[in-house]
Amino acid sequence: DAFSATPMRDLDRKAVRAWKDSLVARGLAPATVTKALRLLHMVCEQAVMDGDLPSNPCQGVKAPSLGSGKRARNALSDSSMDRLMAALAEAEPNAFVTAVQIAIRTGMRQGEICALRWRDVDLPGGRIHVAHAIGQAGGRFYVKAPKNEGSVRSISIPHDLRSALEARRDAVRGELAAGGVTEGKRGYEAAFGALYVVGDIDGRFYTPTILSRDWKALATALGIVDTQGRRATFHDLRHTFATVAIAAGED
Repeated sequence: DAFSATPMRDLDRKAVRAWKDSLVARGLAPATVTKALRLLHMVCEQAVMDGDLPSNPCQGVKAPSLGSGKRARNALSDSSMDRLMAALAEAEPNAFVTAVQIAIRTGMRQGEICALRWRDVDLPGGRIHVAHAIGQAGGRFYVKAPKNEGSVRSISIPHDLRSALEARRDAVRGELAAGGVTEGKRGYEAAFGALYVVGDIDGRFYTPTILSRDWKALATALGIVDTQGRRATFHDLRHTFATVAIAAGED
């Protein structure tokens, strides 16, 4: 938008630098500004190759420091943890509550929780198999492999989480029964296994964006903050799990 009225031949380094600085001044994250600058650099580089520009005006324009706008990850404060656990104990086993239970008790990533299907949950064996995550591209969400090879893993189900997952399973089966889909019918188990643990009975998954929105509302309502007094993010639940695990003597 900044250059929509500027002929490419008139684009110079000063204009690019001023544009970059204006994005930073607007409060955009350093990573977002860097991505935009990189894209413009690629476009201008192609223009140079095509003979439409004598040189790349992005050359020499420094990207903002990625560390300057990064929020340090942190665990929940003790009092916030107490309020959260009390709220979870009284809540119905809906998709959102179950997602929070999984995050705080396993340390799974947000996208991994959203992509978790019932066939990945072995309640009798006490294991959760993490094999997928929800990604986003072009404004759309899709199922993909986890963040890296080490992210494909099997997680032990703690006792409290087992109870929460059993309650969620029973609630989903109740919803299916209300819609005329009952246990014992041919193909029921396979169809149930394909459903997302924190999704809908029509097969849709809970998107990370909506999960973040719902968490923000809960954190604001309950005053859930990290140890620095900042409102906790959903990802902070992963760090809280790690903090508690290390305090309990885990690697």
